Amino acid sequence: MPACRIIDEDFETYIKDDKVLVLYGARQVGKSTFMRQFVQANSEEALYLNCDQVHIMDTLHSRNIARIAALFGKHRFICLDEVQTIEEVLDVLLLLKKQLSQYKMVVSSSASFELMEVSASLLEQHFHFINLYPLSLKELQSQEDWMDTESKFPLTLVYGLYPHVYDTEISDKQQALAHFTDDMLFKDLWKQLDIRQSTLLRKVLKAVAFNIGRELPINHLAKELKVARMTIERYLDILEKSFIIFSLNSYNRKLSNELKKSKKYYFFDNGLRNTMINNFNHIEHRSDAAQLWENFCVSEIIKQASRQYRSDQFYFWRTYDQAEIDLVLENKDHVDIWDFKWKPRRKPKFPRSFMTTYVIGNQEFVTPKELQTFLN
Repeated sequence: MPACRIIDEDFETYIKDDKVLVLYGARQVGKSTFMRQFVQANSEEALYLNCDQVHIMDTLHSRNIARIAALFGKHRFICLDEVQTIEEVLDVLLLLKKQLSQYKMVVSSSASFELMEVSASLLEQHFHFINLYPLSLKELQSQEDWMDTESKFPLTLVYGLYPHVYDTEISDKQQALAHFTDDMLFKDLWKQLDIRQSTLLRKVLKAVAFNIGRELPINHLAKELKVARMTIERYLDILEKSFIIFSLNSYNRKLSNELKKSKKYYFFDNGLRNTMINNFNHIEHRSDAAQLWENFCVSEIIKQASRQYRSDQFYFWRTYDQAEIDLVLENKDHVDIWDFKWKPRRKPKFPRSFMTTYVIGNQEFVTPKELQTFLN
């Protein structure tokens, strides 16, 4: 894992006030490692507690202030890992913030608190949130030179950038992803989110995997799986709020033939996507290489831009006559646009209708040859 993560600067800022600091992210993106490194660097003041451990979970469940204070001791910073295992976790954290204000709470969660249907104003008043994603290539450059990163890139497109997978030998990467996927999706989600139909969850996520870079045909999928559209949408929402996938809405502001209500879904990690379809063939021997390249590039931008922009500022653009742009970033007075081409056969051009309608800032076609420039 790199010595420096994108979140370092935000963490140093938010650690100084009295709000609860929450590290969001899927299992094994590095939340626990990040917290342990913080505790190690502040060993006299900081305490790490894993909420998966029964005695810690029971102590917090008890809401007995004296008992909890005894657990925390004389430390200043209390780092609670995987707090989504605690029943009514928001109530517990708010109680601790009020009754044990001498402690600065730093917690990690593999599921968004938004799943608990609480008000945004309550969350904003009492919590800071930092998203931690699988590694970005930008982060990797702090620990290895570019030639190493570039030589591994074909494997990265297939096996992804979860820290423990990236550091695993090639022969063990597939098994590491399989174990990780089972633990994260089909153990954590069932336990935390009360999803009963495991087969349906797998089918929904598999459908997303086959449709990265394309609009997901939700009505068709609902009919095929013999469930209501609302059920599919609920599962997709849960998967997004568990930091497994993310979506882009269609950009439509001025042209009558722009798609209005469509969505495209992507995985935060290529390796997890390939695990869902059980395809780990080399990138040069795949029919979906262009999809993997697009998924990697879009997720890389989202990861790197997360400190500057909200995720809902990013869109894709498409018209009914199939003119399209892969990624649009809406700014106050202009838009930035990207298209991701795996092996373009001719010089690409952005659609004229878009270019003459909107105020364009940065515009970029990205192929593997421009990878280093793209990252910088």
